[in-house]
Amino acid sequence: VLDLGGLELRVTSSLQAERAAMSNARLNLGVAAVLGLALAFGLSFVVSRSLVQPIHEVRAAAQRIGAGDLTQTVSTDRRDEIGDVARAFEEMARELRETIQRATEAADRVEDTATGIGRGAQRFLAVSQEQQRGNEQAAATLMEIGAVVDQIEAQASETVHALDLAVDGSSASFRELAESGHAL
Repeated sequence: VLDLGGLELRVTSSLQAERAAMSNARLNLGVAAVLGLALAFGLSFVVSRSLVQPIHEVRAAAQRIGAGDLTQTVSTDRRDEIGDVARAFEEMARELRETIQRATEAADRVEDTATGIGRGAQRFLAVSQEQQRGNEQAAATLMEIGAVVDQIEAQASETVHALDLAVDGSSASFRELAESGHAL
């Protein structure tokens, strides 16, 4: 109400249109907020899956390699940090396969060497046993030769003794003959 010197001016207007506009604006804002949240949730789900899925693949491959399956590979064409991790993991798995291959080859060489040493030891043992048998045979032969030498010595002693007796007997006979020759 405005006082104009005895006159009064009254303006009335209905706020219904403004209230309806405000209500409509609130409804539109609520719908936009719900749609924005749904869109943000959907996008975050898609983005998180694209980030988490490769990590799960690397983890699963690491578990299989840890269980002994060295054929596992992780291939990716991503150009971000997750791709770098996947490529580094693939390089590590390749180097692990090569290291295990080299270790297996070295173990095979050690086994071959040990087998060769075992065969050499067996041959050495066989030669030693053969040499022992030869030494035992030589000792037995030497003992036989010693026994024969002892027999020969005994026979030689007997022969010498018999010759001594014969010489003594001959000497006595020569003396008797000489005495008989003197007496004649």
